[in-house]
Amino acid sequence: TVDAELIAARKQDVLMLPISAIQYQNGKSYVMTTQGERENRQDRSNNDKVPPTKMVEVQTGISNDEYIEIVSGLKEGDTVLLSNSSTGSNINRFGGGPGGQMGPVGPVQIRTRPN
Repeated sequence: TVDAELIAARKQDVLMLPISAIQYQNGKSYVMTTQGERENRQDRSNNDKVPPTKMVEVQTGISNDEYIEIVSGLKEGDTVLLSNSSTGSNINRFGGGPGGQMGPVGPVQIRTRPN
């Protein structure tokens, strides 16, 4: 038997996000970003407060099974919210219905990932 790994494309110093952070609507790609710090950070008993969010259109590039390149629309250090839903490109993810809620499930800060 032979095990082989083919590399179709490789880029260095690119912004990467988990694929689950990307939402699709009308043929465009979006992410949900936070617009500020958590309110009442000192009040540990009130974890329901989350910063306001904003939907941002992004241009994506190459991807693997877990991550996708962000070509434009975000910069390093931006915070992106991950979806509660594990379904792929479900348009309902923009709504607030079951399986389509956006929330502070593991906010992710954008980092340059050298390859």
